[in-house]
Amino acid sequence: MKCPIHQHLNWVDFVNGQVNDESDYQKALETCAYCLQLFVDSLENKNNLFSPSSGFVDKVMAGLPELPELPELNSAKTIRKSRYWHWINYVAAACLTIVLVHFGYFDYLLNIPEELQILGNSVETGNYFYSLMDILKAFLKF
Repeated sequence: MKCPIHQHLNWVDFVNGQVNDESDYQKALETCAYCLQLFVDSLENKNNLFSPSSGFVDKVMAGLPELPELPELNSAKTIRKSRYWHWINYVAAACLTIVLVHFGYFDYLLNIPEELQILGNSVETGNYFYSLMDILKAFLKF
């Protein structure tokens, strides 16, 4: 079959690579839906797609390096470890919260906006922030 607009184009030759000037074919593929369908039909008729031999996949897989064995994700030991880590994280967060509450860190955070309004832009503001740093250093040394 031929395209009514592009009758001079032979799509079988184009698919087989027997055409010298491919620009006309490429323009026809871009602009003409009928030529595009003829091109696809020519590709299907060429049957250049074939399945590999029966031993091909086995040869490729044999050539790949072996991966280390991964532990089973659903094993009882893995599940037990993950439960322990959740509890350890919970206990660490609770201990840190208790320490911060004991030293009045949260009360201190509530008072910061009031104290900053009182201090304004005075000279004491610089001293205030230096005292914050001293408290933080003392807490970290504890």
